[in-house]
Amino acid sequence: MNSSLLQTQGLEFSLNGKVNSQLSVTFNHSHMDSEYINKLNQFAYFGAADLSDSIDPKVFWGGTLSGLINTEDGGEKGGTPDDISSLLLRYKLTPTFLLHFDLR
Repeated sequence: MNSSLLQTQGLEFSLNGKVNSQLSVTFNHSHMDSEYINKLNQFAYFGAADLSDSIDPKVFWGGTLSGLINTEDGGEKGGTPDDISSLLLRYKLTPTFLLHFDLR
C-alpha cells in the first residue's frame, strides 16, 4: 500500500502585542523539516509546482489531480514550505468595526 507518510519536526514562534487600546500586532513564524518515512512511490494530490513545465496547470483548475510520486531520490511535494511567516495588524475603528491586515 502506498501512502504519504512524513516525519516532521519543527519550531513555531508567535509574538503578540497590544500597541494601544485600538491597535494590536501579531507576528508568527514556523519552521518545519520533513522526511519521507517510506522511500517508495507515495500517493499525493498534485499542485502546480508538482507538474512538469509541459503541462499548463490552468487546464486543471476546478479539478483534482492525484497519483504516485517517486520519493526515492528525495523529491519533495510542491506546496510544503520549510518556513512560513506572517504579520497581522488589527485596528479597532469603532466598537463594532475592526480593520484586519494580514501579510504572509
